[in-house]
Amino acid sequence: MARCLATILLLTFFATGVPPAPRATHALRCEAYEHAPAAFTFAPGTTFQVWKEDADDPDLVARITAANFSVVASPSSHWYLDNLAAGWDAFYYYRPAANLSAAQTRLVVGGEAVMFGEHVDASNLDSVTQPRAAAVAERLWSDRAALPSDPTGQVSPAGVPLTDKDVTQQRLALHRCRLVQRGVRAAPVAPSYCGAMLV
Repeated sequence: MARCLATILLLTFFATGVPPAPRATHALRCEAYEHAPAAFTFAPGTTFQVWKEDADDPDLVARITAANFSVVASPSSHWYLDNLAAGWDAFYYYRPAANLSAAQTRLVVGGEAVMFGEHVDASNLDSVTQPRAAAVAERLWSDRAALPSDPTGQVSPAGVPLTDKDVTQQRLALHRCRLVQRGVRAAPVAPSYCGAMLV
């Protein structure tokens, strides 16, 4: 009972008791939405940072946007840079607005790739974050609906048809080389090398 009362008091304080600055809105973590009592009302225009979009709650973004609140996506299952087992393509092909209506998609106002310190220090920060963070940035910028196996109409020098994943990988590899040329120790996208290039 005390925990429930504390939750209600905190929600009330942060979601209604602290007025936002002029022309600003409240921004809360998704736990506030998940644990709010049924009768609790959030201020119109509240934005929720959704980091828990995963197998435990795959519809959280859909539920929040269906309630007409906006979302900043940073799903732990897809955009946590700490997940060292995930390659650039796992980051790139996740779409936070997939399967949402047009009205709900407009409420997905942004996203972020998140990096904590459990697996990094000064020696590997660049290689852990890049180019996977660049893959998230491109996804958020373009939000293309392409799948990795989609044909592009392009062919390799050997005449092999290229998929969306092939073309995206080439683009990220080039970006990685630009980063390396500028002193960023970005990880390779695939077996490749950065030759002399003009940027």
